[in-house]
Amino acid sequence: MRCIKKTAVIIALLVFSAECFYTQGIDIRQKSGHNSSYAVLDIRSPQSAADVYINNVHRGTTPLVIENMLPGYYNLRIEKKGFYAEYAEYLFESGNSYKIIGELKQITGSLYIRLNESADSLYVDGKKIGPSFRCFSLGRQSEQDDSSTPNNRERHITVTEGEHEIEVKKFGKQSAAAKVYVFRETEVTLDLHLQDADFELTSFSASKKRFNPYNPGTLGICRFDFSVSAPGEGIPEVYGADSRLVYRGAPQAFTAENGSCIWDGRDEHGKILEKGVYTVYLQVRGNGNTEFTQSKPLTVAVDTDTTVPLALFSAGGLSTGIVPSIRLMPKGSLYSACTGGADFILHTGFTSAPVFLGFAYTPLDFFEVSCATGTEIYAESTPPVIVQAAAKAAGKAGFFRYGAVLGASYSSGKALSAFNEGLVHAGIIFGADAGPVYIGAAEQVYFGKAGSGFSPFSGTLKTGLSCSFQKGFFAAHLSAALYSAFTDADIRGFSSIHTGAELCVLIPKSIWMPAAGLYYRHNAKGSGEISFRIGCAVYHRNDLSVPSM
Repeated sequence: MRCIKKTAVIIALLVFSAECFYTQGIDIRQKSGHNSSYAVLDIRSPQSAADVYINNVHRGTTPLVIENMLPGYYNLRIEKKGFYAEYAEYLFESGNSYKIIGELKQITGSLYIRLNESADSLYVDGKKIGPSFRCFSLGRQSEQDDSSTPNNRERHITVTEGEHEIEVKKFGKQSAAAKVYVFRETEVTLDLHLQDADFELTSFSASKKRFNPYNPGTLGICRFDFSVSAPGEGIPEVYGADSRLVYRGAPQAFTAENGSCIWDGRDEHGKILEKGVYTVYLQVRGNGNTEFTQSKPLTVAVDTDTTVPLALFSAGGLSTGIVPSIRLMPKGSLYSACTGGADFILHTGFTSAPVFLGFAYTPLDFFEVSCATGTEIYAESTPPVIVQAAAKAAGKAGFFRYGAVLGASYSSGKALSAFNEGLVHAGIIFGADAGPVYIGAAEQVYFGKAGSGFSPFSGTLKTGLSCSFQKGFFAAHLSAALYSAFTDADIRGFSSIHTGAELCVLIPKSIWMPAAGLYYRHNAKGSGEISFRIGCAVYHRNDLSVPSM
């Protein structure tokens, strides 16, 4: 009797294992049933486009869903080139769904690299493997320390089966490269030799083709980038239009492949040079050489007229407070700013919190395009979606500036503030520069109201005055604007007056400019409103690059 019981248990275990058997690489999970005479298979794999075979018949690639699978025992195979195939046998029952995940193991081998001296970097098939020459598993994308490695001349890596291009680089040495075929589950030894490289200046370029030394921080300097093949030293030299040497930098040692030096547009005595085009050379020599070699020339313009304004934005682009500014950034400049704040009605409290993200770009010396998007957050209503865009053109005659602005905006709700004033607007702008001081005026007309329909016969006239003081790393702006409503019959006169003060500061040695502003609005009904905002602007690029040699 006991023998019969043991036999029955063994048979039951065999049947159960036959129904549920699968390899370690395939995970089969049975889901809740459904009313169908078929089984549903959902076959997936972390390795995309793996081939799926059922009873040796190709059924497709992962991810694969089979909805009309007849019940029964099936042999399942998932395979992909470069990976070990995984197999499973399973009983799929009618009315059930199965989630099948095939985890394929990559076919790999081992590569042992030996060098005649330590190296800086290793490349496998063009991909850099780690910052130093340590043990690294390429197939698993994980790095491991190898305490048994006696020096920095040896390295073990795990690679996929097949041919690989191996390259080792070190500053001052010629790169060593080879092709090697690695078979699965075998180790291949590769010996590479690094040899001294001849000194050569491989590239020399400038970050800007023109700049204004009076601009603060990184906006007022030009950076020269270079690459060399071996240790040495270099000396930057700047010549004027008459081929006279106006600046010579201190010798700079080449200790790495890539380096740079800066020039602030000044001569050797610290005086800012006159406006004009200058020629820059890099005198270079390798270690052990006594003679310098001159690089190909780069031309850089010192342009004291290309002032970069430190300012935030409004619906009309870059602005001096709440009044559009006629001062434009240099050609090719890209600027972005994010601002947020809050509006309060005196004796009442909080009304809204405007939040905007804006961009401005200067494709031409006299033309600026800008856009902004944001919202105004209210305590008891849905925030509207606000989108603004504007184009500005400017001219200059001496210290006098003039131009025009045209813009439009969209608001999903009736939101009106100092930075969201109307549907369509156009205007003229005037300004004058007197050293660090800028005085501007603008006359604009807004057709329709924010969140309302466009009307050519009703809107608002805006007369603005502004004053800006910019010196070094900071700028202060004062502005005021008078608003007058109009219809097709008449101008209703004074509607409200806005005033504001802003402070902008460029962080030294950076392109980041935090700013803050405080504004006051007084309307014809006698009520007042106070607003403030804080923001940060980024000057992504303030000139175009010069092609390298």
